[in-house]
Amino acid sequence: MAAIRFWNQEDFAARLRGMMYVRKLTQKQLANALKLNQGTISRWQRNPSNSPSLDLVAAAADVLKVDPGWLAYGTSQAPPKSAPLLKELNAFELESRLRNRKLKRTKRKK
Repeated sequence: MAAIRFWNQEDFAARLRGMMYVRKLTQKQLANALKLNQGTISRWQRNPSNSPSLDLVAAAADVLKVDPGWLAYGTSQAPPKSAPLLKELNAFELESRLRNRKLKRTKRKK
C-alpha cells in the first residue's frame, strides 16, 4: 500500500511517541511487534517525508491499543480515558513542549 501523506506528520509523530511512552514501548519493541526495523519507527518519529502506510498505522494503533483514526489524524476516539493514562500522556506532552522551547532558545542564542 502506498504511503499516505495527507495528515500532519509532526502531530502523528507526537501521538506515536506519546503512546509509546505511556505504553512503555521502545522503538525496537514496536518495530518487532510490527515486523519492521527500528530505523523505520525512528524515521516515522522524526522525518515528515517518511509517512507510514495506512495498514501500518492501523497495525501500530492495534499494538498501542488506540483507535487508528486517532493515531493518524487526531480524530475519532482518543486513547482510553483512564486517569493514570491521561496524566502520563499530558505529562509527556508538557515535557516535550518544554524541551522544544529550550531547543529553540538555544538555537536563537547561537
